[in-house]
Amino acid sequence: MIRKLFSLFSLLTLSFANSALAQTPDTLGWDQTQQKIDIVKRGVVFATREELNPMAAWLQLLHQKRHEQKATVGFTADIYWIAFTYKNETGISVEKILEVDNPHIDWLTVYTLDRKGQPQRLVETGDKLLFSSRPMAHRNFAVPLNYDAGETKTILIKIDKRNSSLSFPTYLWSKALFYEKCFTQNLWFGLFFGIIALCLGYALMGFLFLRNTLYGWYFLMVFTSALYVFTSLGFSFQYIYPRILDLNSYFRVYIDLVLVVCVVKFSQAFLGLPEQQIIVNRLLNYLLMVLGLLVLVSFFAMDFLIRHSLLLLSFLDSIHLA
Repeated sequence: MIRKLFSLFSLLTLSFANSALAQTPDTLGWDQTQQKIDIVKRGVVFATREELNPMAAWLQLLHQKRHEQKATVGFTADIYWIAFTYKNETGISVEKILEVDNPHIDWLTVYTLDRKGQPQRLVETGDKLLFSSRPMAHRNFAVPLNYDAGETKTILIKIDKRNSSLSFPTYLWSKALFYEKCFTQNLWFGLFFGIIALCLGYALMGFLFLRNTLYGWYFLMVFTSALYVFTSLGFSFQYIYPRILDLNSYFRVYIDLVLVVCVVKFSQAFLGLPEQQIIVNRLLNYLLMVLGLLVLVSFFAMDFLIRHSLLLLSFLDSIHLA
């Protein structure tokens, strides 16, 4: 009898421990002293290589073990799911902004659980779709969420950027603070690109009036670098090619190749390598030929080129995120 009671007690204890470890999302509230809620840290995240429907993903997510999840995962072949529950503790209706701070996610889908606990799709977007598919005209993925007084909502997010480098910093903002953050960021971005434009103007005048190729290669190098930053921040898809599908996935690869060519040609002209270092100059010319071959190959095998350019892109993205 004592052994049976002990066995029953052990089973109950083990069951309680497993349920405590289950990664059920806590209900988040709004602290007036904070500007945003970090969903990756406060919510529930899990990865899978299976193409799950949202209900299956939600059920599987509830039984995940608790572990610390980082927003930057590097190269991955997984689909990531994020869930969080937020309660509007005020007596009035409020609008929150859900932001995923990575403009280069292929597919991003947002669901909400209805009263029966069934996921209902709110938004489907990503850089594999037209920019007009986004609910807000923003360089990142921003989704407005409306909460009635005292309302609680559970949000489920599907992030699909398989076979590539992935980061998904995800935040919940109040509407006022989100627009204030956007205004401040755009102000600094405008100042940065304005200074770059001034440098480009001086370089272009030096090339046109002094007939010096050094200024020409400097102009192209700085312009390509600025275009890469502009594209990494998501502005190119928003302003340059919002109606062209799939270009956003390939554009940075082309910019990388052109940037390396410009850096090599500028270095050759600036250091006088053709006269001072003949062997080094010859090696750089070989490098340019290889890059030219990669450009030609890219028109027929872009997926192969992207797959083998991920290390460089991941390094540049890590610098940007830092």
